[in-house]
Amino acid sequence: MHLPATTALCPAGLINSVLLLLCAALQIELLDFKGEDLFEDGGIIRRIKRKGEGYSNPNEGATVEIHLEGFCGGTRFDCKDVKFVVGEGEDHDIPIGIDKALEKMQRGEHCILYLGPRYGFGEAGKPKYGIQANAELVYEVTLKSFEKAKESWEMDTKEKLEQAAIVKEKGTMYFKVCDTGAGAGSRASGRLEQVLVHLTGSSREKESKASDSFLLAAFLNLAMCYLKLREYTKAVECCDKALGLDQDNEKGLYRRGEARLLMNEFELAKCDFQKVLEVNPQNKAARLQISICQKKTKEHNERDRRIYANMFAKFAERDAKVVYGLHLYCVYGLHLYCVYGLQLYLHVWITGIAQHMGCLSIAQHSCFSLCAPCALFQEAASKTRVEKEAATAACDEGKETEGHV
Repeated sequence: MHLPATTALCPAGLINSVLLLLCAALQIELLDFKGEDLFEDGGIIRRIKRKGEGYSNPNEGATVEIHLEGFCGGTRFDCKDVKFVVGEGEDHDIPIGIDKALEKMQRGEHCILYLGPRYGFGEAGKPKYGIQANAELVYEVTLKSFEKAKESWEMDTKEKLEQAAIVKEKGTMYFKVCDTGAGAGSRASGRLEQVLVHLTGSSREKESKASDSFLLAAFLNLAMCYLKLREYTKAVECCDKALGLDQDNEKGLYRRGEARLLMNEFELAKCDFQKVLEVNPQNKAARLQISICQKKTKEHNERDRRIYANMFAKFAERDAKVVYGLHLYCVYGLHLYCVYGLQLYLHVWITGIAQHMGCLSIAQHSCFSLCAPCALFQEAASKTRVEKEAATAACDEGKETEGHV
């Protein structure tokens, strides 16, 4: 609102202005806003309505009590108070984005969370709530209370092994339903990564057979999860670690071969499948994969051959155009300058280019044979060169005669 200067300075005018502001009906439209990007990938945006207390946050495995309301397209589809373990929200129809966001919240915090499809219900959607595939969600969440899970460094060896067994069992359960969607695969990988956190402690624990057994199973199952999540590089890394514990492990070799095959590393994949046959000659799947690797290698080589053949053909065509264009330029362009006595210079220049291009026919069929003045100049230059050579020879002969005298 614009106020005239006189109105702003006058007490009576100031009162009137205040009354106008109080009576004015303002319509505000929110065009956009910038919240906090929790993971710097645009998948979870947080806007805090009430700040929490303290500096402590729930961790993976913490027990939390929250109130939430879920919205999709402006329609509320969920409203409840719920108590659950962070990382297991999907067991209560809560998307993984809420689990992730809770690890950034403080006790008593009230916030609005904007979830992208990756952190929502993903491609599967949620038919129970009428949520379509790849829908964007909005949740209003209040963290009432939480009890943190014991950190790995706070546990002794026995507690770590017990916790690893519990987590591994949950991870295996999610792993078995990993085909149902990326959510189950993410939960499985999260649980199996927890096993690694619990067991990668002191060197004494690493030497424990029980610890190695858990680690081996975790690495192998985690590799399979990454395969299904199409994170092939991570799958190879997990297989490498599993094979570090058991170099002849059949599953580790086979799954690494699968990951490498999907990464188009056909020769490395074939080597892994061949090692599988060395460990177990009866493995028919590995034998079939070797055939696939050979077929893929052949197709890849043929495709490369076609690409390079086309590329070289284009290079040859381009070079031919350059040579032909140079020839035409010599015939129809440069011979015009021969009239002014530049024939000798042009002849040397064109001959040099022709030799460099490997095509002396350009010089032989150049403009000089087409221009009469140039031909005369060439003849005169040739005659002058012969006379000069004869004079030089006579001079040398005279010097030789004087020497004898």
